[in-house]
Order: sequence, then structure tokens, then C-alpha cells
Amino acid sequence: MSIFDRQSRINSLLQGTQGAPMGRANIVRTPTSLEQMLAQSNAQRRSASPMSAPQSPMTQRILADLAAKRVAPAQAGMATPIAAPAGGSFMDKLMTPQSQGMLNAAAAGFEASGYQDRPVSLGQVLGRMGTVGMQAYNNAEDRIAAQKAAAQKSVIDRLLAQAQLAKAARPETTSFLRNLAAAQIDPQSEQGQKLLMEHLSKPATNIDMKGASAMESEGVKFGYKRIDQVQQAIEVDRSLAPRVEQIIDLISGGAETGSIANATIGLRQLGRDLGFLNEAQDKELTDQEILRQAMSYMVPRMRVAGSGASSDRDMAFFAQAAPAMENSPQGNLIIANMFKQKMNYDKKRLDMMQSYLKDNRNLLGFDAWADEKQGDGVYRKASTQDELDALVNNGAIKEGEVFYNGLAGEFQILGQ
Repeated sequence: MSIFDRQSRINSLLQGTQGAPMGRANIVRTPTSLEQMLAQSNAQRRSASPMSAPQSPMTQRILADLAAKRVAPAQAGMATPIAAPAGGSFMDKLMTPQSQGMLNAAAAGFEASGYQDRPVSLGQVLGRMGTVGMQAYNNAEDRIAAQKAAAQKSVIDRLLAQAQLAKAARPETTSFLRNLAAAQIDPQSEQGQKLLMEHLSKPATNIDMKGASAMESEGVKFGYKRIDQVQQAIEVDRSLAPRVEQIIDLISGGAETGSIANATIGLRQLGRDLGFLNEAQDKELTDQEILRQAMSYMVPRMRVAGSGASSDRDMAFFAQAAPAMENSPQGNLIIANMFKQKMNYDKKRLDMMQSYLKDNRNLLGFDAWADEKQGDGVYRKASTQDELDALVNNGAIKEGEVFYNGLAGEFQILGQ
């Protein structure tokens, strides 16, 4: 029945009339194709879907993301990737020491649980499983350690290569900075800055080489080379000078040294910690600790720069040549003052060498000339009282300096 026939029948009923009934054969059905039926069905579902209602911006954004995720794999022609499980792959977890130990222990248990020509107890099976499991665990640990060591070696090799490349690209440091590094003095520290200012304020030796012959040029080069060697030794001496002054001041102030003092310093330190020492004993122990530190500082720095590594035997000889706690106070005073005199001697020698090279363009005959100017050497000798009086009067021996007294047959310090 069409819509118009239904409406006319309703109107006739309202008016009290009744139309003729329509037979089933009068109903006209409009033929519809399969595609049209599917389209109508989809349209009806869309119209009836709750998604057709107004949506919030957040809902629209979520729907758009879901649609993009569904479409992207299809457009790329591949399936949606599955995320790998956290903590590594299955094989990585299988190769851990714990997994290897348990797997090998289980395998050993299976093997021991099979047919045996003699009875096997549960304890024997468990023991076999434990032994094999621990062996597999240790093997896995060794394998991982070897892998880590190889990786670390690769990193170290790369860092060394980078360091060598940086060193090759970095300009070479001066001999002065190398000497500070050998003496373990930070150029940025107060002591390093003081030495640097002294080094920079020292007048340079400049020689006019215009018209110089090849022989003169070689003489100047040799002179500069020798001056540089002397400067290296003096820079090391400057790093030792404060420690030498410490030793002289402490021993002159009454600090005790010697075999007994050196052997008992550990016991006295324990007694101080336990509160057994009085104030005077505590002060004496503190002075001896400072002395020992200053003496220990000197020994490794007595090595000549550029001479290579020093053996234990060399260090033992250096220790014998320096002040030491087992020496007597007078012996340490003489050794320390000799160090001080040697430092002053070398400084004066360097100034004279620079002046001689500037005037003569070489150092031929310098040593004989300098010995005549400086005297016999680092210390003076007096065989008679008159000689000693003459050396003191003309200033060749000053108070606090070491000299050899031929009358007494020993080294002495003037004024003591």
C-alpha cells in the first residue's frame, strides 16, 4: 500500500465512510538492487549511531588518532608493529647468568633422572644439578665480564686516540710549565703564580746576531740550550725552597729528630689520640709531623727532570742525600742549609751565565771565569782561625751558612 492510499483511507474513516478494501495483489513493491539495499542499511545505521551526535574537541581528536593508527599500517603495506618486551629480548633474558644456571641445572636433573644402572638418590641428583648450575652461572658471568672488558677497552682506546689527537693539535707547553708539572705545582695556585711572576719579570737574554758567523751562531745556540737546562734545575729548587726553610726553622726552634724520635712517632701519635700527652709533648709531636712531611716532599722531587723513571734504589739514594727523621738535628740542619746554599749558588751562576753569553756570544771559558768570581764552590773552607776570620770579615761566610772547619775536621754552621 502506498503512502497516498493509506492517507485517503484514513480520511474516509474520519468522514464516516469506508473505502473498499484493497487486496494483497494491489500492493505494488518497488524493485531494489542489492547495492541500494546495502547503502540504505548503512545510512540508517549511521543516522542511528550515537557518534552522529555533536562531539567535543577532545573526542574528535581521539577519534582522529585512532583512525590514523588504523590507516597508517595499511598505507605502508605492512602490519602494525608489536612493541618489544621491556628488559631486552627473550634471548637476552635467556643468556643471563641466572637463566643459564637454572637451565643447565634443570638439564642435569633431567639427565640424572633417567635410567641408571645403579640406584641414584635424590641428594645425588640435587648435588649434580647444583654443581652444573653453578658452573654454568660462573661461565655466563665470565662471558659477560669479558664482553664488558672488551667494550671498556674499546672506549679506552677511543679516548686515548682522542687524547693523542688533542695533544697533537695542542701547542707545546714551555719548559717552565713542564717544570712546574714535574714539581707538582699548580700554575693557578699562589705558589705557582709567584714563581710565574718571577719567571716573567726576569730580564731575557737577547743577542743581536746580525753579521754573525756560523760558528758564533752555533755557540749562541749551545749557550741557550745550557741555560735552559740550568733553568729547569732552578725551577725544581724553587719548589723545594719552602720545605727547606721549614726544616731549618723547626729544627732551629728545638724540634727533635733521630732514630728514637723516628721510631716512637707512631706510638706518640696513638698516645695523643688517647689523651696521654701534655701540651708540650703535643707541640713537639706536631713539629715532628711537619718535619716528616717536608722531608718526604723533597725526596721524589730531587730526580733530574727528563731523566726517566727512577728505581727504588735511586729513591733510596735521594733519601740519604736529603734531610731525614732518623738523622740527628745538627746533621739535618747542615744538610738543609747546604741545600739552601746550593740553590743560591745556582741562581747566581745562571745570572752570570746569561751575562757572559750576551757579551761573548758563547760560553767558552765561562766555568773558569765563574769559579773565579764565585770562589771555590758552594761552601767555604777554613784550615786556620785566621782564614776563618778573614772569610767572615770579607762576607764570604755569612751567619747561618755551612762551612768546613779544618781545625775541628767537621762541617759547622756559622753562629752556632
